[in-house]
Amino acid sequence: MTGFNQIERSRRTAIYIRISTSQQQTDRQETELKEFALRNGLNFNEKTDMYIDIISGFKEGEARPQYSILKNKVEAGLYQQILFSEFSRLDRKPSNLLKSIEYYQSKNVWLWFGKQQMWVRDKSDISTQIMISVLAVMSQYEIELLTARGMDGKISAIRSHGTHIGGFTPYGYADNPIDHKLVINQQEAEVVRRIFDLFIDGKSSYDIVTILNAEGIPSPFRTRYLESMERRRAKGLPEKKYHRCETPEEFVWTIATINRLARNAIYVGQRSSIFHEPDPANPLPAYKRNNRRVYLELNVEQPDLRIIDDEKFHQVGKIIDERMFNKNGGIRHDNLLKHLLRCGECGSRFTSAMCKYGRSYKCTGKMPTNRRPRICFLGADVLMYKLDGLVIQLCIRKFTSYDLRRKAMGKVVELEGEIESKRALQQSYRDIAQGLHENYSAVMKRIIRFAKDDAEAENWIAAERSEYERKCEENSKVIDTLKNEIAGLNRRRTSLLKVEDKPEFADRQAEILMDRSLVKEYINEYIQDIVMYNPSDMWILVIIHFVDGSERWGTIKKGKYGRSQSGQEKIYTGWFIDNDDHLFSYDRETHKITEKITSLVHKTYTFEEFNDIAAARGWMGEFKPYEF
Repeated sequence: MTGFNQIERSRRTAIYIRISTSQQQTDRQETELKEFALRNGLNFNEKTDMYIDIISGFKEGEARPQYSILKNKVEAGLYQQILFSEFSRLDRKPSNLLKSIEYYQSKNVWLWFGKQQMWVRDKSDISTQIMISVLAVMSQYEIELLTARGMDGKISAIRSHGTHIGGFTPYGYADNPIDHKLVINQQEAEVVRRIFDLFIDGKSSYDIVTILNAEGIPSPFRTRYLESMERRRAKGLPEKKYHRCETPEEFVWTIATINRLARNAIYVGQRSSIFHEPDPANPLPAYKRNNRRVYLELNVEQPDLRIIDDEKFHQVGKIIDERMFNKNGGIRHDNLLKHLLRCGECGSRFTSAMCKYGRSYKCTGKMPTNRRPRICFLGADVLMYKLDGLVIQLCIRKFTSYDLRRKAMGKVVELEGEIESKRALQQSYRDIAQGLHENYSAVMKRIIRFAKDDAEAENWIAAERSEYERKCEENSKVIDTLKNEIAGLNRRRTSLLKVEDKPEFADRQAEILMDRSLVKEYINEYIQDIVMYNPSDMWILVIIHFVDGSERWGTIKKGKYGRSQSGQEKIYTGWFIDNDDHLFSYDRETHKITEKITSLVHKTYTFEEFNDIAAARGWMGEFKPYEF
């Protein structure tokens, strides 16, 4: 904007700068905006009218203290115009950006965006309003594209060069400043070797923590924190306090640190990295986001980074498995099924709990939560050893009468077809998203040409923007759903492919049941999930879904009904139903079971009626408890 008159020059001006990371420099933004203010003779004071926030663009939910101060002064009428380097410095999300602009227009505050070379004044400037709508969408698209390209660049750097791409350097290594590759830090590597040797010598994690802290050996977090602060000081940035500790001396070795270190495969020359789908519009910092979608799990062999040999690494891992401790100093109870269980009544997962009869699986929907009131009155509680015993017996019955390898390979082919179909559908929705973006831009241009007056143009813009955002949101939800479905299908396919490399379960029953790690391995590999229902006062219905699409039904009597004994050993009874052909279905609303007689004929039973049928057809069996 050139040719300001005296009144326009007198409008008090502020400059707002937001840098995306603590490493990014403000010099360019400052220089360009200050020069603009000076060149146009604006009413700007460098000492009082400059506002700078250092915050990641992926952490929009975090406070921007300087921006808040600026807005308060705008509310008080102290500023009449603000200079930004580009749209994204105000807000990355198009809808939020437009709302912010409307706010400043209502306050009669002019906005300058340097990259776009655009002044935004009041709503009467319809052509500017239209350009803002188009450029805001294009800006968001550009951000997402750059984010995806940046992630692909990191993946390529790890694969081809073994480059360290950021974050804390793993303990035992250093970041080579020349080529940014990891190299072994010999001093820290000696500590790593000592930790593994202490495990081999019979020391517990607690013992190792005590030894290292007593000797004053700096913990990994303390070392990396101090390195980070040194880099910040070198760049002239203020120190960043860690909220959990007052001083670096409080960053000590912990049991969690020791166990995490001992399980890190980088010490045997294997780098593992997980990349998540970028989501620039998400207001939460990445570490606070739930259900982040995995883009790629990358595993790269780097023999030059090996510190520990394979035998010692696996030996220590086994020691930790067998001897982990909880906060009370007792042996941690490993749960065989908890991660597979789901409540059929409310959809919640299960946790483990202690009751008067021993450890049990408990529906989390029945437990208080800080997030929201969520109480499941029908969720099942079942003793661990009873459910573990039932599930193992159902698995044995399935695998002994079942050609697992043939069925699994047939299912793999089916899954691959389903995955390919969903990928094609996903691409079609991505094409739709691109089409929506292109159509929106074209419509904005037509509005400029054909609107009769400013009022008509403004109404058209508002309607088109609302419809565009609605369609984009709907399309995005479908794409997200397909991504999750494809990820789930890929996990099932991976598990089924492993069947080729394993001997038949039936041939190894005795061996497997004597080995806790083998039991857990088979359970995790072949079971997709276990759903539990509460159909009656006496029974809990257990439905096991296997990765090949088949299922088995079983039942467990509730505690007060299930305490029967045969000799000195407890024996329990329940259903053992093969429902691989899905002839039976359960309705949780009515607690009734439907049997498909033919494709057109179905018969429905109450749970009690079906229990009698199960007994008459020989579907009742016995199982022993299993202490995992």
